[in-house]
Amino acid sequence: MKRKVRLAETKSGSLSSNSARIIVLNFFGHLERLILIMKKLQFLAYLVLTLSTASTAHSSEKLREPWMKPYAGDDATGKHVIALWTFDGKMSLADNSGHGRKANLDGAKIHAEGRFGSCLQSFPGWPVEDKRHRASVKNHKDLSPQGAFTIEMWINPDQAIDGYPESILIDKKYVADADYQISLSRADRNGSRNLRANLGFGTTSKIWNSDPIIFEVGVWRHIAFTYDGTGTGLFFVDGQLRGKQKFEGVSSITPGNH
Repeated sequence: MKRKVRLAETKSGSLSSNSARIIVLNFFGHLERLILIMKKLQFLAYLVLTLSTASTAHSSEKLREPWMKPYAGDDATGKHVIALWTFDGKMSLADNSGHGRKANLDGAKIHAEGRFGSCLQSFPGWPVEDKRHRASVKNHKDLSPQGAFTIEMWINPDQAIDGYPESILIDKKYVADADYQISLSRADRNGSRNLRANLGFGTTSKIWNSDPIIFEVGVWRHIAFTYDGTGTGLFFVDGQLRGKQKFEGVSSITPGNH
């Protein structure tokens, strides 16, 4: 699978995100632009990770950042952006937000044909092959954003996804009750899958699920999860709201060690 990522910070009602030491990308295929941003937004997003506060009406909730094209200017290096990995250019593993959080490859590779230039390609892990296929970055406190945040990315599954169980898209959590993990479920009998956001709050974790979505092989899709810091999580696919849930009694995520 191919991918790209960004992380950013958000204001009330927008998108942003960030990442930490071990980002596990076990989703075979390609991923473009992994972005980690820390800001309080109102549903603005980009592909990869984003931080946000959700407060607008369900019918009008849409991503407001220019996610259809590569991020540039303040969208890539603004104060709200925690980290941005495009997996493109001569320094394909660089953090394009300017914060110096360079990624390292562990079983994954850079693929020349991505959504916007090159991208990250990962492969099936367990139970097909018990090996790591990921890009990872060192842990940092900023990668555990407090309050609202968003996680965005472009993903493009390949044939290996057929019949494969849950695919991990980004992981700073593992099994701890801390930080975050985004995954894509196994397909149901109709071929639909759910995006899942697993957040840790110190003594417990909560899982948000998107609506059922068809992810076609060879088709690039922009996905984003935004959390408002007070229990509400929203999923966006190609800029459209595709799921919203609220849990009572939770607030900011708990920083972890991954």
